[in-house]
Amino acid sequence: MTRLPVDLMTLWNSARAMHSAPVAFAPAGWRDQWTAANSVSALEAFTNGVESAKKLETPMEGLATALQGSQLILSERQKIMAEMRNNILLYINSGALVGFGFEAPRRLGDTPHELLPEYWLEKCDWDKGEIAAQSLRFVEVRVLSRTKIEQLLGLNSSKHLPEQIKPKVGRPSVRQDIEDAVRAIIDEGKIDTKASMKSHYPLIRAWLRQNRPASAPTSEKPGNESLRRVFKPHFEKVKKL
Repeated sequence: MTRLPVDLMTLWNSARAMHSAPVAFAPAGWRDQWTAANSVSALEAFTNGVESAKKLETPMEGLATALQGSQLILSERQKIMAEMRNNILLYINSGALVGFGFEAPRRLGDTPHELLPEYWLEKCDWDKGEIAAQSLRFVEVRVLSRTKIEQLLGLNSSKHLPEQIKPKVGRPSVRQDIEDAVRAIIDEGKIDTKASMKSHYPLIRAWLRQNRPASAPTSEKPGNESLRRVFKPHFEKVKKL
């Protein structure tokens, strides 16, 4: 089917910045939880806890409690944000949301591209609004709903957006995310060299679900073989220490 010429800059200008999209497109319940989590100051909770600790006979215990309280607040925020970001990825994959961004480095006069859903399976920097996918890197990424796109362009579901930019080489991979997860659990001292390699796979998947949810869509993904290929050299290195 012939694709329609459209003003991609109009779509990009109407879209939500990547860093704010998780909250903007979150279900009302999650937005309420996010607002509530941010209404409590972690710094204020810690400061108040420190002041209270000074009045105790064992101030160090009070200090630990104060620190724990602030960490709980920050942990709750991270948990909610991870859920909202994963929600964006689900919407992107279903086609309900569409991402637009500029191929880096952006130059004067450049036009944004519609981003393929599989690009979001790789390296997403939500705070910077950047996606690294295969041989490509996109900056100033924004997100727009399919419904809004159709309103802006006067399209219906049988029409199409302009041709999406294609990768130069390579294919989608979660290898780098697995590498990051393995390094994280090593740094956290969670490697048990007396246990089997396979016993560590749930830890790796749990880290991915928390930090790179698109790379661990289920409790059994990534598969054991994908994890083994990345984890084995690290595991053997730790065993020699």
